[in-house]
Amino acid sequence: MTIEVVRRTRSLPRARPQPVPDANMTAKRKSGSKARTTPGVKKADKLGSKQSPIDITKDIVDYDRKLRASALKLKYTPGDTESVEVTDHGFTCWMKDDCSTSITGSHLPGTYQLIQFHAHWGGTRKCGSEHLLEGRQFGGELHCVFWNRKYGSFEKATRNSDGCTVLAIFLAEGKEDHEGFQSVVKAVEKARQGDGRADVGKDFDLTTLLPDRMSYYTYQGSLTTPPYTECIIWTVLRRPITLGRKQLNVLREIVTNNFRSPQLVNRRRVRSSFILIGKNEKEGSEKSKKSASSH
Repeated sequence: MTIEVVRRTRSLPRARPQPVPDANMTAKRKSGSKARTTPGVKKADKLGSKQSPIDITKDIVDYDRKLRASALKLKYTPGDTESVEVTDHGFTCWMKDDCSTSITGSHLPGTYQLIQFHAHWGGTRKCGSEHLLEGRQFGGELHCVFWNRKYGSFEKATRNSDGCTVLAIFLAEGKEDHEGFQSVVKAVEKARQGDGRADVGKDFDLTTLLPDRMSYYTYQGSLTTPPYTECIIWTVLRRPITLGRKQLNVLREIVTNNFRSPQLVNRRRVRSSFILIGKNEKEGSEKSKKSASSH
């Protein structure tokens, strides 16, 4: 199959909003930071029925043998990351205008191009991720935002239900720093000391932020920040990566708890690329696939 690569132009509006405190988000200011404060978590009005994030529980998950973790491919081009932008609500790493970094998968209808990545986190290691697994919240969640190249631009892609995919990676807190994430941390620190922007560096490699195994959940949802557009095919990796406590504390100096609360699942189902057996999760194999299909 031949896939036409459509590069975004410099006139493409960066429509993906920054993480901002709103009616569905808790954001608390850390003493001495520039972060904004909003009290409480309230319900937002006039939203659709496919909002994100959600609590992924086994009763809404179906194993789909057509999904293959090995088919989920993130191709990162060194030097594609342009700069880190820091605001009161978090950080965003923007890609260059001629970015060629992309993702494909057995659940995705085409090739999706990276536009930016950002993160959500909490004040402690027990909160911060937007998605939950069986009610468990991780210390943070990295979001890599991609748009479907067939639409020609990110702005046009957001008008379609298959327009974008977000690769979500859970962030656990540990003692040791994550070597691959350190370039982002340094850029965030430099940006905060300057005008709010800083280069990440040519040595940064996004693929170092992927877990060893790429088993994932997928479902149809929305942006988790205003305007909450329902244009996202979510790709939620089930295995977290671990960042150092010092690294997460650098992010917490910007803002704490910049995550949206779980939304109603409604009638949606979540598909998984692996098999759920009780409380244990096992990778699908040819043998297990035959067993699963016979029940």
